Amino acid sequence: MSTFPDMVKHLGGVPVGTGYGWQDGSTSWFVDAAMGATGDGKAPGRAFKTITEAIAAASAHDVIYIAPKAWTSLEYSYPGLNTAYAESTSIAYAKAGLAIVGIANQGIRGIPHGVVIRQTASATTANMKVYAPLCAFENLAFENGDATETGGQLVFRGGTAETYEGHGATVYNCYFFYGNGTTGPGNWGGSVMADQTWGLTVDSCYFLGCRVGIAFQSGGASAGSFIARSNIFASRNLTPTEIDADIAVYTQGSTDILIAGNYFAHLLPALSGGSLLKWVVVTGDVRQGLIADNYCGGVVGTNYSVGAAGSGISCPANVGIAGNYGNNKIMASTTP
Repeated sequence: MSTFPDMVKHLGGVPVGTGYGWQDGSTSWFVDAAMGATGDGKAPGRAFKTITEAIAAASAHDVIYIAPKAWTSLEYSYPGLNTAYAESTSIAYAKAGLAIVGIANQGIRGIPHGVVIRQTASATTANMKVYAPLCAFENLAFENGDATETGGQLVFRGGTAETYEGHGATVYNCYFFYGNGTTGPGNWGGSVMADQTWGLTVDSCYFLGCRVGIAFQSGGASAGSFIARSNIFASRNLTPTEIDADIAVYTQGSTDILIAGNYFAHLLPALSGGSLLKWVVVTGDVRQGLIADNYCGGVVGTNYSVGAAGSGISCPANVGIAGNYGNNKIMASTTP
């Protein structure tokens, strides 16, 4: 029996998400772990049991809808191991424009994401790796199995034509729990990590206890057009010792970054042995961009600064800064 909501069953396969990645002629696929036996994935009542099957069947510009697994405790409690799709998946270049949408509103401590994906292959394997351009992800939760898993959660890879080109992706209304990614230049990764890609937008997502929430990196090549907008970053602890930085940009000659309207709802990062320890770190080789209208938690009576020598947000002088707030007042600028 399918657990898809009735509103999905009655739409005849028409996408019900925001429409990212969808176009005329695309096919809708359905995933539901509650199915007694896996079907052909072409309708809720014939859904695949796994995300891996749906990705394998899908073509470019298709949409995959995923139903939440059944809860084993209170409907609104935090998910346990048996409520997640325990899969490590990848999206190949040939599946450009694929959209993956979670169909759920069960709530995780007030956050509306009931479709949980947890990586299982190895400590250095991400929950999901994306090698295809123009993909979209919506209403999904990504969770580490344990603290030893360091491969990131949603990773976009580029750098090799027609093989690794995870450009132009959109991540919207997703939840990331306890990402411990430590791969990449400088031995840091990210729950959402872009490596040698262009045009990534991360919008209205929630990051809880992630070592690095969003990481834009290039590994020696240029990359850019990154947008991190209206996201919430939070710690699980009074002192955020699991966090190194919430947003880290490490690229060679990057252009056009926008970090705006984000909420850093915790004290300054304080990971033991961490190398960044700021809400936002943008390295000096980023050529241009804007960091504006962000709100940072802080100790009463302390106001952190933003700029080239910023104590809370650091960025090169050629990146614009405007209206960033800490502890109920504008953060002091360390650049002209």
